[in-house]
Amino acid sequence: MPFTGWSIGSAMPYSWFLISAGCAATRHLSSRMSSCPTHIESTPSRGGKVRDALFQILENEDDVTIKHGTQSRESRREATQGMHSSKFCLHPAGDTPSACRLFDALVSLCVPVIASDYIELPFEDIIDYNKISIFVGTSKAVQPGYLTSTLRRISSERILEYQREIKKVRHYFEYEDPNGPVNEIWRQVSLKAPLIKLLTNRDKRLLERGTNGTDCSCICSTTPTDITAAS
Repeated sequence: MPFTGWSIGSAMPYSWFLISAGCAATRHLSSRMSSCPTHIESTPSRGGKVRDALFQILENEDDVTIKHGTQSRESRREATQGMHSSKFCLHPAGDTPSACRLFDALVSLCVPVIASDYIELPFEDIIDYNKISIFVGTSKAVQPGYLTSTLRRISSERILEYQREIKKVRHYFEYEDPNGPVNEIWRQVSLKAPLIKLLTNRDKRLLERGTNGTDCSCICSTTPTDITAAS
């Protein structure tokens, strides 16, 4: 289905499940990050053409880990551990505009690689996702070798820069933080409410006009008339 426009709704971060892991040094950024294995962590649910194509392309690549997950506590634990020990986490286009795996990656300091043409993300008015994520169009992402060659060219220092930026905004995705997403959600609602009221009143006006059978033809005339302006 072609993209027709953005909705007036707000994208909100899902809750996440965080466990400690040794390699990724998740609470502190240091040079030890460079000693972690360089690989892409992806846990596809197998659904969607882009995800299936990426699975077939990446499953035999070196330094790429792909696991089939199920909706269980143990699978979620394994996925979180994988994100902690990975430098990049792949987030292919799926069935929804946003997905919890993206927010899991951010709180794990795993740089999201978003393979999607249209995605709505939370709090984009205050978060520059270009500083914390890598965006790849789906047509390029499904080209064999494109993703892995692109990511392997990213230096360790650049990865650390991404992680530093993620750390600055990570509290927006941690629900236990008093200045976290709850405050931002209410702020988003306060910004959306006037727009919703405006659109509701406009729709009501247009509906009433259609019911009365009037249209814009009343302001047009088939008979030429002179228009004079008072000076």
